[in-house]
Amino acid sequence: MLAEMPLIDGSDEARLLAAMLAAVGMAEADVAHVNILPWPMQGRRPARPADLAYFTPYALRGLALMAPRLVLALGSRAASLADPDAPPATLRGRWLALAGAPMVASFAPSMLLGQPRLKAEAWADLQQLAQRISR
Repeated sequence: MLAEMPLIDGSDEARLLAAMLAAVGMAEADVAHVNILPWPMQGRRPARPADLAYFTPYALRGLALMAPRLVLALGSRAASLADPDAPPATLRGRWLALAGAPMVASFAPSMLLGQPRLKAEAWADLQQLAQRISR
């Protein structure tokens, strides 16, 4: 799983992510996590573009070293690593490639908490992932 930054243990976002994974039969402990930023931003502020630019090569290298079978990118910044020139909204819901692995992009848990109407689309993304895993 690729995300912009780690979630804070016990946060609403972390609980939602655990529930999302459980809904498709996965435990969070069974999923490798790669975050563009190595720590959550204080006060839940958005990451600065300079921070993302600095840490992106490290995240991509970590992902390459893991050699994942599949990648779930959570959030537009994580998804845009597969296609930096595409508008982020066009990346979710379809299969892309990143670090030599098929990747599906979906919404970050924080976005789903702020915009619950997006949960149906996130569920469809997770079902795509689960189907691919079961092959």
